[in-house]
Amino acid sequence: MSLSFQFETNLEKECVEFLEKNEIKAFTTRNVENLGINNVQCIFNYEGVVEDTRQRVGNFLEYDLHIGSMAIVVNTYRDVNAGHFALVGKVRACMLNSYNPWKNGIYSIYDIRASNSTTIEDEELNSDQTTLSYTIQFQINFNNLK
Repeated sequence: MSLSFQFETNLEKECVEFLEKNEIKAFTTRNVENLGINNVQCIFNYEGVVEDTRQRVGNFLEYDLHIGSMAIVVNTYRDVNAGHFALVGKVRACMLNSYNPWKNGIYSIYDIRASNSTTIEDEELNSDQTTLSYTIQFQINFNNLK
């Protein structure tokens, strides 16, 4: 049962797997010691429940609708990859609601909403870093806990 409540682990892993299916090499940042030169990192932060819905579990009403933020960090070095914003655009396209990248059965994804993005240029390292932020709204199926 506790696997279903490891939101960070599950959603980061699903994001990485989906990006890789779309030919974008990605990593879950918390589990990687040494990132490559050009990399895409997925970082999920849980923000809490949405109070609108509850699901009956035994004699209790449990909150089943949750919200969090996914940061997708795109790092490129200009001498290796001059197409930084082409990669950013490819990630953005993958995060459209119509793709609904997470279909693992633990959660139902109701909304993937772009929040903002920030780009930092490092002239000394000759690199670019863009952080794409998304709000993810998802529901736990209490009848399918793992």
